[in-house]
Amino acid sequence: SANIRLVTLDPEATAVTLDPEATAVTLDPEATAVTLDPEATTVSLDAEAAAVTLDPEATAVTLDPEATAVTLDPEATAVTLDPEAAAVTLDPEATAVTLEPEATAVTLDPEAAVTLDPEATAVTLDPEAAAVTLDPEAAAVTLDPEATAVTLEPEATAVTLDPEAAAVTLEPEATAVTLDPEATAVTLDPEATTVTLDPEATTVSLDPEAAAVTLDPEATAVTLDPEATAVTLDPEATAVTLDPEAAAVTLDPEATAVTLEPEATAVTLDPEATAVTLDPEAAAVT
Repeated sequence: SANIRLVTLDPEATAVTLDPEATAVTLDPEATAVTLDPEATTVSLDAEAAAVTLDPEATAVTLDPEATAVTLDPEATAVTLDPEAAAVTLDPEATAVTLEPEATAVTLDPEAAVTLDPEATAVTLDPEAAAVTLDPEAAAVTLDPEATAVTLEPEATAVTLDPEAAAVTLEPEATAVTLDPEATAVTLDPEATTVTLDPEATTVSLDPEAAAVTLDPEATAVTLDPEATAVTLDPEATAVTLDPEAAAVTLDPEATAVTLEPEATAVTLDPEATAVTLDPEAAAVT
């Protein structure tokens, strides 16, 4: 796969990973995520594509109208969002939006999105703004104190709840939700694509067509309905069970192997695990 230069995903495809030196990827509408390894240089997402992550040394990404979020790792240098999305510049001294540490606030026009580095303290979203992600030590997106639930209308892409918030309901096409410690449950309607649980969060249930779940340390289990395609476990996460048509993965301490049944598409192990790539119809990885 290292020689693959171009990848095209049809609608509803949820993720693609390019090996080093892969140079481009195109996602059709409704594709939700792309990960490029170091030295990958460009990503073009069609309308309604939701997110792009560039590893170190990746230099630029362009999102078509209605694209809602971009996350750049260290040394990534620029992000350009086409019309109807917000302009974001990551270079030092940028004046419209600054994402470097100690940035304190950013205001986005409708449908825009931004990621703030550690120590960022506040984010204000105008009506219909789609998503905000805060790195460690950043302050939470502001919900009224003691609020216990958040409902996102269609096309809303992300929400963060402070500790003690109890539940989040996302309507169809919502793509992500993050629960802080002590948050207890989240339900995503069909087509929701990602759930992240912070420490002590205990369960996640995704309806059919949901694509991915990430468990932070101490999270204990996740169940994916049919057609779920990927699971990433952080350190100390202990188990994942996938329903029919998805792969079973168990990560007990000191486990030495992972076996994926046919049609399983991807698994990533954190500490010390290096890489797993499954070609179509590949049945197992040890």
